[in-house]
Amino acid sequence: MSDHPSMLRLRPLLEARLTGRAALTSALPGMVEILPPGASKGAGVAWLLQRLGVDPGACMAMGDGENDVEMLRLVGLGVAMGNAVEAASAAADAHTAPNDEDGVARAIEKYVLAPRGLMA
Repeated sequence: MSDHPSMLRLRPLLEARLTGRAALTSALPGMVEILPPGASKGAGVAWLLQRLGVDPGACMAMGDGENDVEMLRLVGLGVAMGNAVEAASAAADAHTAPNDEDGVARAIEKYVLAPRGLMA
């Protein structure tokens, strides 16, 4: 990781230099992830679901970072955490509380358990 202002200046240079040879994303502000072309959480989840014979439309994913955007768009219900970066929030179908306020548990309760009558 690096300080945020430095990374903001560095990222466009990396993108220009690595176009077609790498994919850039970020999990946290001030951080750049350099991946093989086509590699992403979305691609990984798509591969796994295809291998398991599961329809992505029947799935829910939660995320808060730029590196979650493809995954949030892939599934039937993409849920952004309350602390999500703008790109993840915009890609989501729904929103939940931040990570440190039990956002994952709240989303599971609301979108998975409650509709099935599994909440007390």
